[in-house]
Amino acid sequence: MRFQKDAQPPSMKNKCRLLLTLFSILYASATLLAQTAADTSNKVLTLKQCVEFALKNQPVVRQAAIDEAINEKNISVSLSAWLPQVTSSGVYDYYFKGSPVTSGGTGGSTATTTQSNINNLSTLGLQANQVIYNNDVLQAAKAAKYSRQYYKQNTASSQINVVSDVSKAFFDVLLSKRQLEILNEDIVRLQRSLKDAYTRYQAGVVDKTDYKQATISLNNSLASRKQTEEAIKSKIAYLKQIMGLGAEQNFTLSYDSSKYESEASIDTNQRLDANNRIEYQLLQTQKNLQNVNVNYYKWGFLPSLKATGAYNLVYLSHGFSNLYNNSFPNGYVGLTLDLPIFEGGKRLHNLSKARLEVDRADLDIVN
Repeated sequence: MRFQKDAQPPSMKNKCRLLLTLFSILYASATLLAQTAADTSNKVLTLKQCVEFALKNQPVVRQAAIDEAINEKNISVSLSAWLPQVTSSGVYDYYFKGSPVTSGGTGGSTATTTQSNINNLSTLGLQANQVIYNNDVLQAAKAAKYSRQYYKQNTASSQINVVSDVSKAFFDVLLSKRQLEILNEDIVRLQRSLKDAYTRYQAGVVDKTDYKQATISLNNSLASRKQTEEAIKSKIAYLKQIMGLGAEQNFTLSYDSSKYESEASIDTNQRLDANNRIEYQLLQTQKNLQNVNVNYYKWGFLPSLKATGAYNLVYLSHGFSNLYNNSFPNGYVGLTLDLPIFEGGKRLHNLSKARLEVDRADLDIVN
């Protein structure tokens, strides 16, 4: 019994320590979760942070960057035609009736064609082509510069539009909140005026006209406050949308009006230069691309010239088992010239169409 009395207190101490440890862990976890929820549910964002977040997450900006990368791949595909094009081929034929063979025909004698007993014919070859001049490849080389310029300007235009839209939506929310503050102060004033008007009406000093007018003014202000509150919700939702932020994310806006006033300086001596506008630059680049098309169709009558070469191994045999024992190699090099003679007037019609597109681009620039 003495042993049991001495052993019982340590067991109770261990239980108490265990309970205190578990309670500390649960309390620390709850505190950490509460801090994490507070951090994610209510963030304070400045205009700069909103713009930076939008530039990273807005799908339009990301699509413009992807379009620029796709254009680089298209340029690489087009310019690859300047490099040698090497292909290989393999052919196997089985002649179940016998294969034709031509003999003679040298020294002025007449060639004769007979049938041989060769049933299996196979050819393994390697062919190479090198473009020397081609109007299509030349156009791709000339258009690469303006194509890169266009997609870079398109990315810049998307970024400018996002910055502009986020800034306008940001200040639109701030303006509505300031209007809400003014309406709240106006409602307090109207409630006080209504109370005074009702007191004077009860005292018989004035008739009910002042009391009714004060009631109508208060109701109008209450309705305006409700509309402004709903408008703030929709404007915040729009700001989230153009930022690329999820609808479940909550945040508050932070701003310094004195800082914005000091930064809003206008240089009245600066003259308007349309060349600095990204929209104008995009139109100029489009016109340059269309001028490249005009030159392409203008010089479309020129021939295409390329160097060709091939090396083949020919295998002949009566039986398939010993077909590839002996080979008969042959090879050649040469030039291929393609000259368009008549295409039904397609080149001239395309040339007229390209010139009309340039004229239309000029009118876009004037507009």
